[in-house]
Amino acid sequence: MLYDFHGAFSMDRIVEIGETLIEILKPYDFNGLMHRIFCVMVEMTQNIKQYSLERSSSPGSPGSGPFLVYRMQDMIVLESENPVRQTDAEELRMRIDEINQAVRAGRLKEYFLSKCAEGREQPTHGAGLGLIDMARKSGEELKGTVTTGRD
Repeated sequence: MLYDFHGAFSMDRIVEIGETLIEILKPYDFNGLMHRIFCVMVEMTQNIKQYSLERSSSPGSPGSGPFLVYRMQDMIVLESENPVRQTDAEELRMRIDEINQAVRAGRLKEYFLSKCAEGREQPTHGAGLGLIDMARKSGEELKGTVTTGRD
């Protein structure tokens, strides 16, 4: 385990995590790896901060959850848990599946550009660009499990 955090994700905490990861991952930095890991970390932790159902009862409080970084064989793995409403779970599954299909087909850039265009046409609805960007930065399919809990 290279890094293990469980708690609330304020902006200060996200900055602190980023600074810590830069120090921890220096030995693994080659071919822009540090930059890609940092970008994915920011997206993952921002998602928890903004969307997690796990939060204190105070209005506007940041979301909470675990964020882990570890080595597995020759990879650096970033893992988080972000509880979402049961009603949002199927849409999230479909987004991840679509992104992974684009990765397998070698069409992730085209998929990203089409979602950007959709976002301009419908500014009030997210196009899942953060998820797509995580796949772009990692160069891999998204490994995600969507489990349902409460609504």
